[in-house]
Amino acid sequence: MHLRRVLLPLLAGVALSTLPATEILPSVAEVPAALFAEKPREIDPDQQVYGLKFGATEEELVAAFGRPTGVVRIDPQRVALLYGRRHAFVLNDGKFTEMQISEQPVFAWELGSRMEGHPFFDSVSWSLQPGGVLPGMKFTDVAKALGAKLGAPGPKATFLSKNAQVELGFEPARDAKGAVRAFSLANVWIRWKAP
Repeated sequence: MHLRRVLLPLLAGVALSTLPATEILPSVAEVPAALFAEKPREIDPDQQVYGLKFGATEEELVAAFGRPTGVVRIDPQRVALLYGRRHAFVLNDGKFTEMQISEQPVFAWELGSRMEGHPFFDSVSWSLQPGGVLPGMKFTDVAKALGAKLGAPGPKATFLSKNAQVELGFEPARDAKGAVRAFSLANVWIRWKAP
């Protein structure tokens, strides 16, 4: 009985957006490889992610990438469509306005490691424009590539592009004694604003 009181409100917060609640999402094994063979790998925080323009509808997102691995309601206006373990496309009032990419699962390790992976979204070698920033790049190299003042090297940095706020998350690289010697890019969160 106690478990039911805890789980029901928790499950009520998970929504399937406009996807039918009774429909089971397909296995990644059912995703046609041809759908991703020619997808661009570039991310432009002012315009698009993998060829999908910011401002796209849920229907356009699903047409471009197939059915999501999962769907989570963040708040009454925002829904995240999860693709694999590492990508979250966020719809705000039905429009694609936010994006998270993480080198680790977007959920806590315990849950994320149990999610079904995706052959494209969990292995894509993306490139953040301008400058060609790549996952794993060192903090100082990211700042140089972006031509942005990101401040002192550390776990987080934010920069503003023409139409977006971009938050970068860095993982510390430690030497044999445990001292931090560098920070490597591990996460990107884009919040787009319509021009």
